[in-house]
Amino acid sequence: MSSDFPTADPLQAILGISGAGSCGSSLCADAFVSKFGPSGALVYSTFLGGSGADFGNAIAVDSSGAVYVAGSTASQNFPVVAGAPQGSYPATTAGSVAFLSKVTDLDAPGVAVTPQQINFGNQALNSTSTPRAITLVNAGSAPLSIDGITVGGDFRETDNCGSVVPAGGGTCTIQITFTPTSTGAKTSQVAITDNAQGSPQVITVTGTGVTSAGALTPSPASLTFPAETVGVSSPTQVVRLTNTGQIAVTVSAISISGDFSQTNDCGSLPNVLNVGEGCTVSITFTPTASGSRTGSLAISDDAAGSPQAVALSGTGNAVFSLSSSTRSTVLVIGTTSATFTVFVSAPSSFLSSVALSCSSGTTCSFDPSSITTGQNSTLTVSQLSATTRNPFNITVSGSSGTQTATLALTIFFADFSVSAAPPLDTITAGQSGSYTVTVTPTNGFNQVVLLGCSHLPQQATCSWSPSAMILDGVSPATAKVTVNTTSQSARSFRRMPPPGSVRGDPITTLRLLVLWFLALLLLAGSAAARRERGPLGLRPRLILRLAALASVLCLFAFAAGCDSTLYNSNLSPATLPGTPTGVYTITITGTLGNNGSVQRGTSVNLTVGPG
Repeated sequence: MSSDFPTADPLQAILGISGAGSCGSSLCADAFVSKFGPSGALVYSTFLGGSGADFGNAIAVDSSGAVYVAGSTASQNFPVVAGAPQGSYPATTAGSVAFLSKVTDLDAPGVAVTPQQINFGNQALNSTSTPRAITLVNAGSAPLSIDGITVGGDFRETDNCGSVVPAGGGTCTIQITFTPTSTGAKTSQVAITDNAQGSPQVITVTGTGVTSAGALTPSPASLTFPAETVGVSSPTQVVRLTNTGQIAVTVSAISISGDFSQTNDCGSLPNVLNVGEGCTVSITFTPTASGSRTGSLAISDDAAGSPQAVALSGTGNAVFSLSSSTRSTVLVIGTTSATFTVFVSAPSSFLSSVALSCSSGTTCSFDPSSITTGQNSTLTVSQLSATTRNPFNITVSGSSGTQTATLALTIFFADFSVSAAPPLDTITAGQSGSYTVTVTPTNGFNQVVLLGCSHLPQQATCSWSPSAMILDGVSPATAKVTVNTTSQSARSFRRMPPPGSVRGDPITTLRLLVLWFLALLLLAGSAAARRERGPLGLRPRLILRLAALASVLCLFAFAAGCDSTLYNSNLSPATLPGTPTGVYTITITGTLGNNGSVQRGTSVNLTVGPG
């Protein structure tokens, strides 16, 4: 970074070619190359770099004594020899481009040019572009003789190179312009004829000729007016028309549409605006109807894109307005209708009637359905229910001709919500689970809420404490619900035969027949004895004994024919199921005390294990 670095027979005698740039608080660095002979004498010493920061990172020497230096450069004017593989600085950040340079002992001129390529882009026919500069550097140790600099086609050049460019980094500038004479892409070459190796040095220049046209620019490109009452004119807003092209523009007409009007100072049309000149269009908005109003300002001319357009917009307000004695009301949830009183206000000059209606999705009626200034109508909103959205917004519209006014009304519902905790309780069959249920009021709800539960598991009941509550419209209220389950147990009992059932095995049947036969023999013997001895021949006591024995035998026979389970003590086990094991979702419900159709609920889970 030393501006007084010792140079000898240099390719570049000055730091930064023509002066180093600023890199922070100091000058930008250059790489350097110094060669010493066998005796230690200095053969040459030179800077190597441009106006930015340049660093040498590696160096090598071939068998002929040529030196190769590699490094990085942030200089857009780094001395690049014409015809190099990459002749233009492509980086967008400093220090991001590598370089490779060859330095020889040959005492000769060298040509470096920056940039090595120029593109002028689109250019109007017969219009000369802004000059573009090419820097030529003598990157050699001998003077550079310039024999000529030429360019062809629609391109022209001027320069300050003269006939000789000094050695050691001497520079000159070549200016190139483009004046297309026809449309389409144009290409030419700047040829520098000199005494350096590779002469002539060539730089490519390109551009495209386009049809010549003026440019007229309106500003701003759109206007929005504040809301204005129908028939009333707004304050003025301004659009400026400016010739931003390179030739004069002729404005032939200015027109406007919609509820907008214009005046301008553009003169008597058609009128010419020279390059840089302009005029002003003043615009006002006078709505003829309510709602969104749009229009356009159009400028006809001979510039490109004619006619130019400026979008215009505004909002019209109706002459009349709607109001209500109350903009909102609060109803207990489940109430099916609500009423509002709607008024129309307008200046005394407004004598038309206003027809009233409600927004889509609302069931309503007006009494009367049409009113004039100073009158009112009763609005009834019906078909409200426990599922109507809360709050319920209503838009009332009043229409008269092309004018419409609206009024926003709101119905709030005094409602409640139910929640429960914990979300899950775990018990065994026979135990009880408990939950805290919270009822929260909204919008001042102060009614009675009845509590209940459903979807209980088998053999389970729920009990509440309390089962009903009156809310105060502000604070949540809580209750406790207990879910009682039944244990799963096994019990035994005597199984009786079905009524009238007589059945038995073969042995039992045989016993039955024998007993019946013995009973019949006793009865027959008793009868025979009476016939032989007369009515008094047999003693009364014996007759009674025989009759009793026969009766016992008959009873025994009858019993023997019945199911044996009547006489034995067999016990049959039976299982009472209780509350089955499982996971249950129980519904907790709060019901509006005076309207059973209004219910709010939540759910809890109960896990029942075996027990």
